[in-house]
Amino acid sequence: MSVSVKNIFPLIVPASYYAKGTWELPHYRLPNEAFLLTWAVFGNDNSMTYLTQDQFIGLNSENKNWQQEAFENLRYSIAKNEMFFTHFKMSEDQSRLIFLSFIHSDGIGSSRILLSSELQRIFPNGYYVAFPDRSCGLVISKDISEEELTETKNLVQSMYQEATIPISNQLYSNDDFTLPELLVKPIDIDRSQFSINEALKLATKKNNTPELIKGEIADYYYSPEGILYSYSKSTKRTVKTISDNISLVKQITGGKKVPLLIYLANSPVPDKETRKFSAEQLPNVYTAMAMVSKGGLAQFIMNILFKFKAPPIPMKSFADDREAKEWLKQFL
Repeated sequence: MSVSVKNIFPLIVPASYYAKGTWELPHYRLPNEAFLLTWAVFGNDNSMTYLTQDQFIGLNSENKNWQQEAFENLRYSIAKNEMFFTHFKMSEDQSRLIFLSFIHSDGIGSSRILLSSELQRIFPNGYYVAFPDRSCGLVISKDISEEELTETKNLVQSMYQEATIPISNQLYSNDDFTLPELLVKPIDIDRSQFSINEALKLATKKNNTPELIKGEIADYYYSPEGILYSYSKSTKRTVKTISDNISLVKQITGGKKVPLLIYLANSPVPDKETRKFSAEQLPNVYTAMAMVSKGGLAQFIMNILFKFKAPPIPMKSFADDREAKEWLKQFL
């Protein structure tokens, strides 16, 4: 029976599952020989079965990239409100990320410890992985204290003891689960970058001032509630800088259209081609725009960009950013 790739997910199982004549399903041997990589198929009712040999053979003949696409499925969730990770723990001073956890509604959070393209950038100095239950994966920074490591090990042990489908009570080096880059390389680069940014934003300054994402014409902060804050710079706008900025915004938001609150700054008036290009791009990335400024700067910009036709998205100028934020909430 054929199966849609969108319903296939990688799955880590103990090597002891393999038994000739009993469990001979398609699998890939991981560097840590105590575990195998196989594949799960989700039905319309979210029921899960293993990928069969016949289905495996059929997929290989029909789509040479199906395994990469299956890994891409792990970057999404069957629940709309779930992010790349579901929980996290910070150091006491909120300056360091201790671990990310993956306890997704699909019940295979343990598989997400394999998404090394994102995890290596979130934890550049290396990380441990743990999967006490099939439904739970943890990725733990190697830049933690002995006390923090001991606490995390105790947590994993406790979760393992209470697991519904227990897998292991140990912590492993990320090298134990390295896979070929072609398998784990993200297809949607913007979404991948968005996931990385969401994790990196957790490590804030001690005064809880959020770290800004730097851009050439503006710096950005993407709030947990879904509003994108833009701190405009005085750089002259060109078609290239606008195009580069649109790509940056898409990376920050994961390609999702969002409401924008922009703190305007005086900058040289762009040429006609740039103004036209900028206006055309607005509805591709934003649902609405609130401009915060003093001295009529917002109205001046509106007159330059939209003197002869209406804006392509709802736009409004404000002197108070609190009022701007309240207005934007209707577009979330």
